[in-house]
Order: sequence, then C-alpha cells, then structure tokens
Amino acid sequence: MIRRRVSAALQLRDSFWGCPAEGKAICTLNGRQSRPQIRPGGWLIWTDLPAGAYDLTVSLYGFQTGVLTIEVPEKGLWEGSMLLAPGTGYRFRDTAAKLTLHLVHGKKSIANAEIWLCTTGRTELRIAQDTAAKGAEALRLYCRGNRALLPVPGTFLVADENKPELIQLAALEREQGILAAPLKAAHGRGKVLMQAQPVRTSPDGLVQAAFAAEGNLTVLYGKKTRQIPLEAGEQEIIFKF
Repeated sequence: MIRRRVSAALQLRDSFWGCPAEGKAICTLNGRQSRPQIRPGGWLIWTDLPAGAYDLTVSLYGFQTGVLTIEVPEKGLWEGSMLLAPGTGYRFRDTAAKLTLHLVHGKKSIANAEIWLCTTGRTELRIAQDTAAKGAEALRLYCRGNRALLPVPGTFLVADENKPELIQLAALEREQGILAAPLKAAHGRGKVLMQAQPVRTSPDGLVQAAFAAEGNLTVLYGKKTRQIPLEAGEQEIIFKF
C-alpha cells in the first residue's frame, strides 16, 4: 500500500467577501504546472513535495491570479491561505468599493513591485494585552465579529504606525493567536491586525482592487504605509512614497 505524505495545504479565500473560494484552480509551482487535490472549502492539497521554497501561482475563474511563496518543511506540512482578488467575470454588488492605485516615487511610477493591501474586513482583531513583546510566539487577541471569515492561517499586518509588521497567524485558539514565527518588534494593546494580501504593480505602477464594504485601507510598500478611506463606487488614488 502506497502512503503519501501531505506536504502543503492552502485555502483559497475570496478577498471581497472573506469566504472560501471554490472551483477548478489552475496552479504552477516554480513555473511548472501542478495538479493539487481540490477539497471542499477552497482547499488545495499537495503531497510528497521535497522540502524547500516554491513560488506558487493560482488562477481561478472570476479572480486575479494569486502569487505566493511557500516553504515546505523537512517534517510536517506547510499550511496557509491565499486571498484572491476579484477579476474578470466577478459579480459585484452595488456596495462595492472599486479602487485604482497609482504608486509613484519622485516622478517615476513604482513598476512591477510587490505591495500589500491591508483591511480589517467584517471581523476585527486587536491585541488584548498590555504589550506583545519582541520574540513572542503567541498573542492574546480580542475578536469582534465572525472569526470564521478570518483567513487563518494567513498573513496579517500589525497596524503599528511607527513599526508596522507583517505576521503569519498560524491558528486561533479561543483568545490566543499562535504565530508561525516570533514577533520582530514589540506592539502595544489595541493595535489592529489587518488582513493582508500581496499584489504586484503593473509596468505603469497601477493596482486595481475591490472591497465589499466601506472602511479603511492600508497600503504597505517596503516599511512605509499609506492609509485611505474606502467609499462605495470607483476611486482613483495616487500614492507618493
């Protein structure tokens, strides 16, 4: 009997609604076509992958292609989530906030660069302890809303104005968030954890995105952030870094 080892498990989620994104996904690993097992709930499962780093792309009808680097360990498995942004064929509602961003540095567009779009979504997470110390591997968190809509495991931005930090939230256990890696900096009570999705600017420095409700958006580029309020309808914003 042949036994296969689960190497990686990825959940696809709709960045517009926060729910699992299901369908026949087309994937590549390091540029080569890959056929993971497709499971209910938006899960993709890979087996018997050699340990190491893989550049993963995922294409699903109605969404923009998602890009992610995964690290398959020698033992155990890699587990995470990918937020897929609406694309051609996606059905929006009238309350959608549609955004076109133009990123510039000086007089030049910031072309082909990775940035992070960070929002609180319908469910809000905040640090619920006086200080989350540098090196901490878990956080006490306050959750307001439906935690089932949170992309956990997944990437979040600690919205700390002076020291924003991307973290990997591996699990939520009651009031505790388990981190995939220790904190690189200390953060105080009340700091918001924002859902973060990576996108790449076009050769013209443009990014298009859509969100389900009005609220606030934080854009992270390198170690710099910019914030804007989201409004229903279409917006065009120029960000100078």
